[in-house]
Amino acid sequence: MGFDIMEKMSSNFEHRVPKLYRYFQQVAKPKIEATHKKIQDAVDKKEDNSPQVMGLLMLLSEHLGEDLGEHVKSTDKEKSADTCIEAMDLQGPVVLVAHGKVLTATLFSLTIGGKETTKVTNPLSGVCVWFAAYYVFNLQYPEKAPALLEFIQRIFLGINPDCGTKRQKMKGKKSAVNPVVLKLAGEMSNFGK
Repeated sequence: MGFDIMEKMSSNFEHRVPKLYRYFQQVAKPKIEATHKKIQDAVDKKEDNSPQVMGLLMLLSEHLGEDLGEHVKSTDKEKSADTCIEAMDLQGPVVLVAHGKVLTATLFSLTIGGKETTKVTNPLSGVCVWFAAYYVFNLQYPEKAPALLEFIQRIFLGINPDCGTKRQKMKGKKSAVNPVVLKLAGEMSNFGK
């Protein structure tokens, strides 16, 4: 990638997340409003802003019409992590597993091909290793939910290739940029002007 992914992601989260949260607060969809409430409850419970990282993934997935469960799973905190991971249906090539509730977890496991590869102790590190795994192992984004990853790629990390995509081949009109990602990026650039 040619840059420190954690540094770039941290900087962009700091600068872009507040605007994204304001944007999503103005989107009048009941599911998004309910997710905002869950995120705020988690922030209040933890007394820090760490739930906003996974919360943003939840909001983006909902807005982009994708199921976050294609990318992130959660375990029962009462059971051992290994037992939970073995029992999970980890169909995606790369899945981030939150140990406990997604918004309040303090331990995350990255699984590749259903096998745990690493653990991290904060949500932003989890998002970084999850995203980076697609590049390190040259994997395509999941067919059922490519837009979330493409949004992170283009908006948070500034990876905008002139041609090619990590999405699987689509039928019909082909575009280097996912149309729903392009639409949200346009709405974001016009938001607050």
